[in-house]
Amino acid sequence: MSSPGVGRAHVVHLYEEEESLLGTAGIYLGGSLVGGDRVVVVAAKPRWEAFQGTLRAGRIDVEAARDRGQILFADAGEALERVLVNGAPDRRRFHSWAEDLLKDGPRIRAYCEMEDILAGKGDFEAVRILESWWDDLLSRRFFPLFCAYGTKSFGGKEAAGDLRLVCAAHTEVICG
Repeated sequence: MSSPGVGRAHVVHLYEEEESLLGTAGIYLGGSLVGGDRVVVVAAKPRWEAFQGTLRAGRIDVEAARDRGQILFADAGEALERVLVNGAPDRRRFHSWAEDLLKDGPRIRAYCEMEDILAGKGDFEAVRILESWWDDLLSRRFFPLFCAYGTKSFGGKEAAGDLRLVCAAHTEVICG
């Protein structure tokens, strides 16, 4: 596996077990912080707490990085509330939210799992739209984006098509 999130990469990790995601994302986030990058994490609060534990285990001083403005956390559920209108993604709101989140500094690495929340609800049309809007941002700004989806989000009769949609929206797919 190459280092996830190098250059303008749009990487996805499809995981079954939380430990797998914590390990891969921990390498991505920890390496970014050690390298001096600003890290933007859009995750559910329990996942963010788990990431902090992983980073601390890797000897990253999370509090000091946060105090320096090197780490910014946004709750994925709250982010969705900001970018959805009547349950559908709103382009203007998404770009305003994302640009505000990514505004500080040229060396930014981002982690996002808000699309996984939508996938868990079976709303793959909204997933497709948000992933395409991330691609639009990636084409204009030089930052890597690491996404994560639990494999439990892919169920039902449409599972194969939904999985293909998610994989096609990314430049690299990590499974495990």
